[in-house]
Amino acid sequence: MPSLSRLRAATSILALPLLVAQGSCTPPSAARPEPPATAPLGERVWVASWAASPQPSGAKPLVLHGETLREVVHLSAGGDSIRMHLSNAYGKTPLEITAVHVAASAGTARTSAGSDRDVLFGGAPTVVVPPAGVAVSDPIPLRVAPRSDVAVSLFFAGSAAATTVHALANGGVSASAPGDVAGAPAFSPARTLSSWPFLCELDVRAASGTRTVVAFGDSITDGMGSSPGSNHRWPDLLEERLRARAPEVGVVNAGIAGNRLLVKLIGDSGLERFQRDVLGVPGVSAVVVLLGINDLAAHAPEPESSAEEVIAGHQRLLAAARARGVRVLGATLLPFEGADGDGFFLPSDEPKRQAVNAWIRTAGAYGAVVDFDRAIADRAHPARIAPAFDSGDHLHPNDAGHQAMADAIDLALLTLE
Repeated sequence: MPSLSRLRAATSILALPLLVAQGSCTPPSAARPEPPATAPLGERVWVASWAASPQPSGAKPLVLHGETLREVVHLSAGGDSIRMHLSNAYGKTPLEITAVHVAASAGTARTSAGSDRDVLFGGAPTVVVPPAGVAVSDPIPLRVAPRSDVAVSLFFAGSAAATTVHALANGGVSASAPGDVAGAPAFSPARTLSSWPFLCELDVRAASGTRTVVAFGDSITDGMGSSPGSNHRWPDLLEERLRARAPEVGVVNAGIAGNRLLVKLIGDSGLERFQRDVLGVPGVSAVVVLLGINDLAAHAPEPESSAEEVIAGHQRLLAAARARGVRVLGATLLPFEGADGDGFFLPSDEPKRQAVNAWIRTAGAYGAVVDFDRAIADRAHPARIAPAFDSGDHLHPNDAGHQAMADAIDLALLTLE
């Protein structure tokens, strides 16, 4: 991928089998922890409203000491309470967070008056997340509206290496000068970050029947090419369309820039993380799978994958999802001729992409197909993204391209019970 040479060095290339026993925000080898005990929910259910797939930060993680982080995220579904997941999936030592707060965001490092809530973990304000572990908060009595922004503030009295992050943050992340300002209505950021450290999921307690669609993919799903901070990625725009037709359906984004389906490159492979980032998501009812370009376009010294190998990988995802009763929509791979940064595109890649797309469209393995390829391809030159939809790197769609992708999805496929 043109912009990923610096990221490729962060992970080793290693083929591993699909795992199916772990859960949300944990590394693939770990078991999912049970959420804290709560009162009977009656007609309310917990569903994921926002997520950011965890990935390792690389060789030189950011080190926090005596600082407060304020991470602003954009919810999809609303509810009368929330709970959060904090991940130390790739940490080698315990992660101690001294204080955690959540509030309605008023922009950047500001929160709305009267909305701040202390976040407790087993009744305690301080939480220690073990290596390769995840902490799930107690329920937080904060009513949140659909498509609203919330600010999560984390204070670290000691040193904490941000070894577990989501590298491509699409919202504001601010770090304070030294001091505990987790509950402050505002502070002047000492610096801003481009990643989301530790925070990997926010759930809402919503009306019975509320459910979640997961967008599973690489940098195209993660939002490269869309306007930063605008929530204009295709999963965000899909959620906007669903909100008008089916307000009981939310969307969470499980894209990782540079991710590959078959082998580890940037974060765990799609096969490795499918259970965690899709099947482990509370309330998941359907998933849109858009993954495989980084496998087909791999060139020496990285292992290159054939169309047949990518198809076999998709078949394994399908089997895992169907075993859990999750509806799967197969998305065709976007054109990427001209994406030649780092030698990303070679003419031999196009026949492989066409073969994978032909299988997705015609083999009948996917019961439902989303034809992103035809939605944004240049009709005069189908191996390329149409100029009106191209961010400029010939690989990632711009805002108009992300809108065209969202518009290509038949909402009826996601609103069926």
